Amino acid sequence: MQGNYVDVHDNEVVNLNIDKATVQVGDGMDNSEPSTPDETTETHQNPLEEEPNYFQPTRHLKDLLKQEWFKEARANDKYDEAWTDAFVEALMETEWKSVIAKDWAIKGKREKKNQIKGYVVGLLAKEKVLKGSYDSIAVQAGVTDAPRTFSRYMGEGSRQPYADWVKDYISNN
Repeated sequence: MQGNYVDVHDNEVVNLNIDKATVQVGDGMDNSEPSTPDETTETHQNPLEEEPNYFQPTRHLKDLLKQEWFKEARANDKYDEAWTDAFVEALMETEWKSVIAKDWAIKGKREKKNQIKGYVVGLLAKEKVLKGSYDSIAVQAGVTDAPRTFSRYMGEGSRQPYADWVKDYISNN
């Protein structure tokens, strides 16, 4: 994060950043001195560098693919809940899991949850797991109030770095 900011955590720790200088203030309860400079770095990590939350995108993608619309749109009965759960689990174990999780965590106007859902559904449609056009699948899925937007996200799935992985996974499973 650039610029000046104040970051308060649980009313105990205050991080103050002014013109590239950082001041950290604790609650005064811990008077021990760290034994090495590395220990200070480890105990006061920047919250922006925390491990991404992989659970949320995994859970929501699994839930999306368990809905009734998926059963109606799937091209083959073999693409059941067990298959979609295994697919999402495998996707979230790839080298792109952090990219997906970090994009999923974006909040506000730049939120990408529906885009990620669209990318995944679009890749499944492209690889013939789902039958129908992107537009018809977007209407069936009902992810957004604007199915045309979701359809556009589906079309952008093939430009994602994990598109080839999805193709390979479907070919082998």
